[in-house]
Amino acid sequence: MKFRLLTTAVLFLLLLGCTKENDTGSDSKSWKTLAPLPTARHDFGLVECNNLLYAIGGYNADGLNKVEAYDPSSDKWTTKAAMPTGRAYLVVATVGNKIYAIGGITGGDLNNVSYLKNTEEYNPASDSWTEKSPIPITAIPFNSVLGNFFLTGAAINGKIYVAVGYTEGDIPTYIYDPATDTWTTGKSISNFNLEPYYSAASDNDLYVTNGDHLLQYVTSDDSWRELPLPTDPAYNMCLSFYNGNLYGIGGLQPGVDNPSDLADLQIFDPATSTWSMGSLLNKARNAAAAVVYNDSLYVAGGAAIQPNFSNIPIADFEVYSLK
Repeated sequence: MKFRLLTTAVLFLLLLGCTKENDTGSDSKSWKTLAPLPTARHDFGLVECNNLLYAIGGYNADGLNKVEAYDPSSDKWTTKAAMPTGRAYLVVATVGNKIYAIGGITGGDLNNVSYLKNTEEYNPASDSWTEKSPIPITAIPFNSVLGNFFLTGAAINGKIYVAVGYTEGDIPTYIYDPATDTWTTGKSISNFNLEPYYSAASDNDLYVTNGDHLLQYVTSDDSWRELPLPTDPAYNMCLSFYNGNLYGIGGLQPGVDNPSDLADLQIFDPATSTWSMGSLLNKARNAAAAVVYNDSLYVAGGAAIQPNFSNIPIADFEVYSLK
């Protein structure tokens, strides 16, 4: 059973999952708890730039404009210049020494949200934001309920690839070139199920999941390929990529009737198209954000599903060694 966005409800219905209390995965490594996010949030961006990790945007009652930077060397957070446009469900990516925030939604009532096209560039050196060319999505949302379209994306070889799912039909994959501040288009993802997308990039490809599908966008030939789902298929499972493997973290398991978050770390090997299990997170969660830095996988924030199916933002932050 998957969640659907209800026009009569304040919060959208999420898929449900179960936490495995006794399964420690197939490896002996464990997660280390770090200093929590200053601002609890889910569906936000977490990226590395110049040896700092940046948490940008996300949801906490409304779309956030807060930017907080984490220093792995000191386990401390600092507040940075706020993003001009508060939003969640956005794409955040690093190219060179700049960070880009693209698209997203805002609105405290999830039955009356605004869909955004803004592209904004953050310069860590000056702690300042600059408006850039908006993503040229021409589709008009069917209504103002959250879920008419979701987007996700990541940086690959100096460009940012943004995959978009839309209730009323296919939308191209949008490709942003920060060097020229211009957009081009690629092939549509064409697999949309009203669920948020989560993604991660390898050196050349983009991996995207919405719970029902795991897809690979091959930049070299502008094509999408279907890949096998995880051992425990999950909605709201965030992704990261490292050293040839795709990592799926947390989420909500479909087809379960009691609301519960997953603590899974699931590992996909594209070379063999097989999944394996890693060590469980210390904190089960869905809709978190993840980034790899210095041979370690960092997972921040996310949400805790409640008995009434609402999502409560969390601030938990932990790290897992990939060496």
